[in-house]
Amino acid sequence: MTLVGSSLGGYYASWLAEKHDLRAALINPAVMAPELLGGLVGMHRNLHTGDAFEFTAAHVAQLRALEAPRVTPSRYLLLVETGDEVLDYRQAVARYAGSRQIILPGGDHSFLSFPDFVSQIIEFCGL
Repeated sequence: MTLVGSSLGGYYASWLAEKHDLRAALINPAVMAPELLGGLVGMHRNLHTGDAFEFTAAHVAQLRALEAPRVTPSRYLLLVETGDEVLDYRQAVARYAGSRQIILPGGDHSFLSFPDFVSQIIEFCGL
């Protein structure tokens, strides 16, 4: 089994990969999710439904509890674009040093180059 996670999904995939001895392909992963999202505590609206919800300090604590203290580089394929406007790609490059890394100039947080790398992700998954 191989996990694939993007952004916050990459943060979760790292925790799961380390906990369950799995591999993971990470796409523009959130490396410091508790710090990034800690400033967003408060009321928000769901972008799709408009429903109100509260993001609390307890949610930030839950994220902190899911932080993998260290990562095993051989487990990961890291794909980042340097133009990510949400996350600093250099944090991911440093955190996953020693892993297979694909660092692309430009792009954005949605990882515009995704279609070009589907075959490499599938190969990394062993399929």
